[in-house]
Order: sequence, then C-alpha cells, then structure tokens
Amino acid sequence: MIPLFVSASQVDLFDTCQRKWYLAKVLKLPMPTTESQAKGIAVHKEIEVFYNTGELPHSEAAKEALKVLPQRSNVLLVEHKFNMPTYKGGPTWTGVIDLVDPYPLYPKPPIVIDHKTTKDLRWAKTPKEMKEGIQLSSYAKYIGEQYDSDEIEIKHVNIQLSKIPKVMPVSTTITSLEYLPRWEKGLDSVHAMVDLAGADPVLSAITPNWNHCKSYGGCPFQNECEKTKSDAVCVSVPKNTIAKEEVMGLTLSEKLKLGKNGSNGTSAVATQLATTIVPPDAPPPVATPEELAAAQAVLDEKPMQEALEQAKTAEASPEPPRKRGRPPKAAAALETTKPSQEPPIASGIVKSETATGLALYIGCIPTKGSGRTKILFEDWLAPIADQVAKDKMVEDYRTMSFGAGKGELAVAIRRAPVPQGDMLVPRIGSGVDEALSILIPKADFVVKSLG
Repeated sequence: MIPLFVSASQVDLFDTCQRKWYLAKVLKLPMPTTESQAKGIAVHKEIEVFYNTGELPHSEAAKEALKVLPQRSNVLLVEHKFNMPTYKGGPTWTGVIDLVDPYPLYPKPPIVIDHKTTKDLRWAKTPKEMKEGIQLSSYAKYIGEQYDSDEIEIKHVNIQLSKIPKVMPVSTTITSLEYLPRWEKGLDSVHAMVDLAGADPVLSAITPNWNHCKSYGGCPFQNECEKTKSDAVCVSVPKNTIAKEEVMGLTLSEKLKLGKNGSNGTSAVATQLATTIVPPDAPPPVATPEELAAAQAVLDEKPMQEALEQAKTAEASPEPPRKRGRPPKAAAALETTKPSQEPPIASGIVKSETATGLALYIGCIPTKGSGRTKILFEDWLAPIADQVAKDKMVEDYRTMSFGAGKGELAVAIRRAPVPQGDMLVPRIGSGVDEALSILIPKADFVVKSLG
C-alpha cells in the first residue's frame, strides 16, 4: 500500500531501518509506547494545556520547561498541524509543531520550538545537528513560506526527565539556503519509500539495519526479523549440483510476489528452484578460466583484470611437476572444479544471461559465464564515497557525526547511474547496507548466499 501521508519522523525511521519503517507504516504493525515515551507525551500535554487554557502544569519537568519558553500569547501557534506537498503525484507531507512564535520582537525571525524529553542532556543535539535533521528543516520550510521569511530561528527545549528535572535550550538560525537542500534529500527518501511500498515485497527482501535492533530500548520487531535471517532470494545448492539455466527470467518485483505465494514467503521460490537442480549423480560442471579468476579475485581481493590475466597464463602454460607443500593459488583455483573441492562461496546459482541491466551476487559469485561485465562492489562504491567526503569537506564520510555519513552516502548512491553488469557484493562491509537498500529494487535479479 503506497502511503498517502509522510512525515519527518517517517523519513528518519526509513533512513534508520527500512524494514522497521515498512512493518510499522506500511503493514501497520503496532509499536508499543515505551515508559520514556509515555513520560515525554505527558510533559508535552501539560505544556499544551498551559498555553491553551492557562492551567499550570503539575510535573516539575513541565514547570522547569516553562521557565525558558515564551509567555502565553494569542499569537502563538500551539501544537500546530500542517500539510505540504512533496512532489507531483507524491504523498502529502504532514507534521505537528510544538510551538511557533511567528511575530517575535523585531528584528528576530519567526521562532520554531520543539520540546525534547530525554534521560540525559548529553544526548541533546548541537545547532549543527539540528540544521542537518529533516524535522526542523521541514518545519522551517513550512513557516518560512507561511510568513514570507527567508530566515527561521529553530529551538530545542531539552527536558531531562529525572528526580530533579533539568532544562537546556539550544537554538540557532537556519536560512532557506540550508533547509531547502535538506528538504530535497528528504524527498529522495520519500521516493524510495513509495517505491518500496509499491513493490509489495516479502519481508526478507527488505534491507534491515541489524545495528539498530537494540537501540532506544530495543526494536519491537526483533523477533519477526530474526525469523528472516534464514530466508534468501535464492536457495543453497547441494554439493556436486548446479541450478538449471532457465531458472530466473523474472523481474525483482515478480520474484518477490512469487515468494509471497508460499506459506512462509520463500517456499514458492524454493520450489521452483528445487525442480531445476541437476541430480547428485550428474557430472560436475567445468569452470572456465574467467569464472575461476572471478572467484579467486573475490577470495584474494585483487583487481579483476589481474586475476583474469593470471588465469589465462595458467591455462596456456603446461602444469609443472607437482611439488610437496601448499599448491600455488592458480593451481588451487583450478582444482576447485573437482567435486571434493567445491568453491565455498558459490551457495546459490541463478542465470544472468537473460538480464539486461544489473544483477547482484551477495556473498557469492556466478558459476556460469554470462559474457557480461563483472563489477567489484568496492571499486564501484569508492568514487561515490570519495565524492561525498569531498562535498562535505571531510577525509572520510564515515567520520561524519552521529552517522550522518551513511545518509549522505545513501543519497549519493540513489543519484548515481545504475551499474550495468554482474556486481559481486560482500555480505558485510562499509556502505553495503546503504547500497543494497537502493540497488536491490533496481536490479533485474538478486542472488544471495545462505552461508
């Protein structure tokens, strides 16, 4: 189901973990309110009631917050709801601003105030982080348009919920030159959200963020996600067997929907693949020098061209007398064609000759030559990551504060041309999760190792 409304919190959730967003916002699975969230909601409500009715709050936390908040006035906007268009045909952007002072004393610009409850003021965002966030940028865009102001003051009133509550306001001024680019990046995420919701995928095909499972008290969908760790786009091939060549001629969306026809989301795909596996007593496949070179390149992490040259040289040269000790790498690679020494990384085999665009091999390699370009993931990602670092004036995108580099990298990957050929992707590594969340929906098909 394609979302009709999106918000800053949805974009933040999607950028953090696409699978969690899909479960919560598309499948509408309930997300229980934590104790900390319940306390924060109560403080918000007390402040809202004070500004609307004049009734003084009961909690010490809300009383402390009022000491740094504006005095009651009829011009203030309290819990102000708003809607904005995103792009033509796209969902509506919606939000609720805690407090707006549209007409502060001259020459101050309109002020947008957001109450933030926390267990520790050490987690309070800096002015720079406030500007980089999509929430306050979207608020600033809306208020700037409503009050014809190119400059907006954004303010966090951080409230520490403890026995002795503490309050720390943090404010800064943001201009349209700062919040409009962040708004555009938010729209990139909205496009991706709409694409993912429209694909109607099986859960195991949606990229999770396993590093986020324990954050903020733990994800409520952990148990559901754990069940998908054994799921994959393809199945493992038993020893001495290969998959028949006519297995996959489907688009990714067709394969995902095919998987949903099974009882557990993968049985239909598994059944189709299982019927196209050669019997165990069939003779083993003979790999070409190019295929062995691709395997050795992945294992050795050496450039593909160098590995190809070594394989061709080894094929043309007569094999020298065997010596004692460990065999050379080239000879060891050739011996992997024997049934007893099957390459361990080839856990799934899917035809790639029929694909016209991108094929992803995650943690495995194609065992039959496709005649198509082989792309090493690291070589493809390196110039994109370097450009992000250059644009943000940092040495490495991974050094950006609070994980902002991952979001910047994801935006750059989404804007980059889709690579054409067979891409060999490691199971883990820098940029892998960010890239796969974008590349998988665009690929003709995906092969994923179960090992």
